[in-house]
Amino acid sequence: MPPAKHKSSIAKTITALFSLLLLVIVAVTFYEVLARYIFKSPTLWANELALWLSAILYAAAGVYAMQLDQHLRITVLYDASPSWLKRVFDCIQLICVLTYCLAVSWFGWPSSWKALSTWERFGTAWNPPIPATVKPAIVCAALIIAIYAIINFVNNMRGSTLAHWLRRRDVSIELITLVLVLGVLFLMAIGVPLAFAAGSLAITIAYFNYGTPVIAIAHKTIYGLATEYALLSIPLFIFMATLLERSRIAHDLYNSLNKLFGHRKGGVMTVTLVISIFMAAISGIIGGEIVLLGLVALPQMLRLNYDKKLAIGVICAGGSLGTMIPPSIVLIVYGLTAEVSVHKLFLASFVPGFVLALAYYAYIYIRCTLNPNLAPMPDKVEVEAIGWKDIIHGFLPFLLLIFIVFGCIYGGVTSITEAAGVAVGATLMVIYARKELCKELVWQALKRTLLSCGIILWVTFGAAVLIGIYNLSGGQQYVTSFIAGLGISPFATILVMMLVFFVLGLFMDWIGILLLTIPIFVPIVTHLGYDPVWFGVLFSLTMQVAFLSPPFGPAAFYLKSVAPPEISLQTIYASLWPFMLIQIAILVFMLAFPGIALWLPAALS
Repeated sequence: MPPAKHKSSIAKTITALFSLLLLVIVAVTFYEVLARYIFKSPTLWANELALWLSAILYAAAGVYAMQLDQHLRITVLYDASPSWLKRVFDCIQLICVLTYCLAVSWFGWPSSWKALSTWERFGTAWNPPIPATVKPAIVCAALIIAIYAIINFVNNMRGSTLAHWLRRRDVSIELITLVLVLGVLFLMAIGVPLAFAAGSLAITIAYFNYGTPVIAIAHKTIYGLATEYALLSIPLFIFMATLLERSRIAHDLYNSLNKLFGHRKGGVMTVTLVISIFMAAISGIIGGEIVLLGLVALPQMLRLNYDKKLAIGVICAGGSLGTMIPPSIVLIVYGLTAEVSVHKLFLASFVPGFVLALAYYAYIYIRCTLNPNLAPMPDKVEVEAIGWKDIIHGFLPFLLLIFIVFGCIYGGVTSITEAAGVAVGATLMVIYARKELCKELVWQALKRTLLSCGIILWVTFGAAVLIGIYNLSGGQQYVTSFIAGLGISPFATILVMMLVFFVLGLFMDWIGILLLTIPIFVPIVTHLGYDPVWFGVLFSLTMQVAFLSPPFGPAAFYLKSVAPPEISLQTIYASLWPFMLIQIAILVFMLAFPGIALWLPAALS
């Protein structure tokens, strides 16, 4: 067995408490013997009390042994192995401990909870609640043993040659940067969620570089983000979008727009693009928009013999406008991360977002004019005339919600978060007035919102912790000096950052790209004399490209989930490149003329 470690204060406390418990067991057992044989008066409770306490003691004893790393093991091969192989054995040991303890906890929890919630008793004359207490104690003990196994493993690593090397105060920031970048990519490649890949790397770097006290920065960072009032707007806007998806408001808008534009050249594509703008102007997210358009618009365009690739491109590109047109979730998170006014970001992205939408429309119109076979001719399309019922059921709800969102935000009536709350309330009232409000609709929207928030916000927490630890290690100064050392102009520096966004966009979602790069890039942008609000617009435009670009391209996956089986991912990706070129062209335009984005914030500030 390995040499015993010095007892910590926690170990001494546990020893004292359970030594006393053991003394109680001894006393009770001794009393029972005396009562039975000397006083001829056996007890009803002594044996069961001793049994009860001993079961608790067994559970605690296992925790205590693991805390001291003194569980019985044969160490002949371990002791004869080199240090690197010992670390391999430590890994295998940890896996075994976790497998056993977590299995005991996971599969023992249902019966333990049942025993605890019903206060299950032993079923004897004294009838103590042994099952109600011992079953949960075993589950808790197994979990604590697993935790201590991890602690012991880390302590062993800290004592290794690798740990001593990592703990050197002269470890270069270049090495830390390389470890973090490759570590995040590797952990994501093997399926570790980004939130926990980033967070675990941050904790590891903090522990080896600075010790346990610095790990508290993780809790402080998460608390700071969780209590950020503006962050509340994200779940509110997501909830609003999911309510719209599950009601028939969007379907009625589509039908009304089809009656208005359907007789025109490429009319259904125009309708699809317009409804994309409406949805973007209300919710600020993209996944639901693409799914909705894939369910409503794509079958209609395929039925009318529209060009399949052009139809797919319009849906994916139009459905991605939510990142540009306010109230964009991307801009909200950017503003919080970069410490930039979200209100100014909304004003700055307003014109570029609609310019991009107009560029899509111009492309559709030119293509359909040059090649009428891409869309049915107007005289071949039977479209009903639009009536007041269509206006009331189709246009009015969306116009009302857009007026509320934009009026509250740009009219200075409320904050963005308050505007989101008002908009959700208005959405519920509209759905109720349409007699569509039901418990199932609200429940499904709430569950979807909870899931989306869990994904977005926990990635935000993990990446924020990683960046916090990285900057504490000197990462911000390193990146700044590295870029300055390239000897390129400030504008070329911005182009390098755009290139980084494009490359990361091939493999990562926008939230990961934003949280891993913006806290580092924005101070550099400001130092170079550029406006971080303008840079936020550039970031949103690059994310437009990232939404469409393979192999990640989430827009393609959203559409594929609802597209007919004959439409493959390859077909979808092949349909997107013209729209990606349009996005890049608008990005170049905004790079060349920053005033297009900045004039509105300047005029209204």
